[in-house]
Amino acid sequence: MTKSMTITETLDTLANLIIENYKDHVGDIPNDYFVKDVAMGITKVPYWSAQSKRNYIERLHGLVLSSTQYDVDGKPLSDNDQGKAYHDAQDKYERLAPRLELEAMSFDALAVEYTKWFEQYTGEEFILDQRKAPANKRSKAEIAAMKAIEARRAKVA
Repeated sequence: MTKSMTITETLDTLANLIIENYKDHVGDIPNDYFVKDVAMGITKVPYWSAQSKRNYIERLHGLVLSSTQYDVDGKPLSDNDQGKAYHDAQDKYERLAPRLELEAMSFDALAVEYTKWFEQYTGEEFILDQRKAPANKRSKAEIAAMKAIEARRAKVA
């Protein structure tokens, strides 16, 4: 069995368990929007993970830059003249950044498999940045759901 097949079967199982849990707790069959939303949430995980790793690399680099000391002309001092904070930040960056980037690249490869699964599971193209429809284009069921949410919030407040 290939890794791709194992990933697909695992994601199918996970999505089906979430849907079964919904049926058990809500007592209703989920609609297509719910199924697509579950698949979308699962598919976004490796994208978010890779982004998180890269954001951390940028924070480490920012720490190096913020620890850099400059001379009167605004030029960075040589490495020998930099303080302990700079060397600590530089060491941490050089030690962790390559590993974190390799992990992010691994998540990128996994994201490709997750995207293929999403398209196979839902029959739709995966778009990472999906914007919600404006309020005036909601269905009657969505409008009723929003009214229920607002009524519940009004009771709490």
